[in-house]
Amino acid sequence: MKKLAKRYADADLTKKYFIYPMHFQPESSTSVNAMFYANQVETIQNLAFSLPLGTELYVKDHPNGIGFLSEQDYDRIVNLPNVRYLSPLTKNEPLLKHSLGVVTLTSTMGYEALLMKKPVLTIGRVFYNYHPYCFTVTDSNQLFDTMRRMAKGDFPDFDEYNLRFIKTYRDTTFLGRAWDQSEDSLRILAENLNGIVRGTNHD
Repeated sequence: MKKLAKRYADADLTKKYFIYPMHFQPESSTSVNAMFYANQVETIQNLAFSLPLGTELYVKDHPNGIGFLSEQDYDRIVNLPNVRYLSPLTKNEPLLKHSLGVVTLTSTMGYEALLMKKPVLTIGRVFYNYHPYCFTVTDSNQLFDTMRRMAKGDFPDFDEYNLRFIKTYRDTTFLGRAWDQSEDSLRILAENLNGIVRGTNHD
């Protein structure tokens, strides 16, 4: 941990930068939903080499994934041009507020960024892919052009899109926690599933 802490850099909020949140692995968010980009070191390298001129990539470590990579892999990340490797303790809100946007596989930080009116580039399948200002790429050749568009910052009607997205998301979900096996949780889940089958309101 001490060796890794020495590799952490401070976030300079005055710079023009994108954020890449590291993923915990192994997990379905990468192994299933972004299987062709699950090698995060290679993905970060591709992003670093696709950055628009004058921008940087801030790679934020995952709080539950500290030390999962080899020392050689961490060195590859910190030695990439225009890349800063941030501690997982770095606060999200100011980091997002001053950023050009988030570049991620499937991280929920992407959704957080959208709610803060920041554009997002995803390289995997995630529930917020359908937001108008979430740009999903399927080829590394699309990275530069997409990040250049994000850097321009011309995203009108963000508030309206956010309201529509949140409403649509709410209208297509229902109460219940599948992982909670308590009697009350299962009852709520069953009632809402039955409501959908019957076509009744699930609010």
